Amino acid sequence: MSLLLLIIPLIGIGLITIETNYGLSLFNEIKIKS
Repeated sequence: MSLLLLIIPLIGIGLITIETNYGLSLFNEIKIKS
């Protein structure tokens, strides 16, 4: 049970990091095109 409590926040942080990186790359592409 305590293991799940450790894993869930790590997955959440990982998803936030992936979304942030995806958002930044998308933002850079838009900036380059304009």
